[in-house]
Amino acid sequence: MEIVKHGTGAAASTARPASAADIPRCVAMMRRFVAQTGRRGTFRADLVEQTMRLLMEGGILLVSGRGMIGGLIMPLWQTGEPVAHEFFWWGDARLLAAFEEAARDRGATAIHMAALEGRVARHYERRGYRKLETIWLKEF
Repeated sequence: MEIVKHGTGAAASTARPASAADIPRCVAMMRRFVAQTGRRGTFRADLVEQTMRLLMEGGILLVSGRGMIGGLIMPLWQTGEPVAHEFFWWGDARLLAAFEEAARDRGATAIHMAALEGRVARHYERRGYRKLETIWLKEF
């Protein structure tokens, strides 16, 4: 993916593929994200770093001055259709637009996104996403 610029002036956000130098900032953002979601368990910076490196090698990991977004393109198990699966999105709408572009450039025909109901879900709908299913979690 090439650098994708959105907007102009001070409001501009440049999304670009992450590099190894971005990993500490990505781990710090993920630590804050996990703390805000109320997930139980101990945050494992080593696993987050490993995931970031894997996404840089074989997935999509984009960063900007405002955040990060990452995921993988995998065949949909029912049809084989290449679908991008978002793992996390921390930042503004420009990052999502860059993720969509990167996924299309790599042959994805759709994107699966996850969100709680509310503001983010409404944002997805405005961008043309439709609710497909609800994810349920049972912790042990």
